[in-house]
Amino acid sequence: MILKEIVPGVHSIQLGVSNAYLIEGYDLTLVDTGSPGSGAQIMRAVQMLGRSPREIAHILVTHCHPDHAGSLAEIKRITGAAAYMH
Repeated sequence: MILKEIVPGVHSIQLGVSNAYLIEGYDLTLVDTGSPGSGAQIMRAVQMLGRSPREIAHILVTHCHPDHAGSLAEIKRITGAAAYMH
C-alpha cells in the first residue's frame, strides 16, 4: 500500500487494482473502499496520517463494483461512518 498526497489534504491510497482516497478536514471522508479485505490497508493509511479510523465520518462510493465497494461493510463497522452512493 502506498499513501500519496495529491494536493494538500487529499491523499491516494493505492490498493492494487484500484485506489481509495482520503480527504482531510475536521473529520475524514473516504472515497471508495477497495476490494474485499482492503479495510486493514485503509486503516493503516489513516494512521499514517496521524488520524484515528473513527475520524472517518463519510464514505463516498463512486460505483458498486467490487474493487470500489468491496470493503464498505467492513469499514462501516470499524468507523460508524455514513455511506453515500449514487
